[in-house]
Amino acid sequence: MKALASQRLLTIYVEPGEPPRLLLGSFCVQGESGLVVFDLSPMHKLSFAVRDNDILLLNVKLASPDGKPLLDVVDGYVRKRADDVELRSRSGKVEVPGGLQSPYVPRWLRPLLTREDPFYATLRLPLLSLEVMDRGLVRVHGLWLTGDRGIVVTRDRLWWVAEGMPRPLSLSGAGESTVMHYAGPLGGALFGP
Repeated sequence: MKALASQRLLTIYVEPGEPPRLLLGSFCVQGESGLVVFDLSPMHKLSFAVRDNDILLLNVKLASPDGKPLLDVVDGYVRKRADDVELRSRSGKVEVPGGLQSPYVPRWLRPLLTREDPFYATLRLPLLSLEVMDRGLVRVHGLWLTGDRGIVVTRDRLWWVAEGMPRPLSLSGAGESTVMHYAGPLGGALFGP
């Protein structure tokens, strides 16, 4: 992947495929007309829209825990909002590298995750990673943190975290074959406060 220090606008194209879905850790989410996966605040969101039954359009808001905008994705258009974040890109993948020592990862989160899996201390946990895996399928990793709480999506699970929790809550599955299918109108978030 190449680092794009100066480029501020990219696109992530997802080839049409049925059913459009996101892979969060080790399970997929899908919705007939799209889905608000979570909406923690106006600056911490993950959702997607489905057009013409098979076109997936990603929407992401990523900010620092104190609300400083870092990156937006609007219908697949990726826009870097902060000069001090690195945006890496290759065909079908966009990533904002981070790691547990990133200034955007609060100190309280580091021991919470490394207690669950010591490898998080050595892995390069991205602040955001969007990777097209197949037609209509996008793998999502990232950290959406609002001060003292948030959601962390790693390679194998989705974590709900909060400062002072003895352990994070997590959700995992068996990979692409584990699907949470949302049937209903767009509105409230599937996961959230």
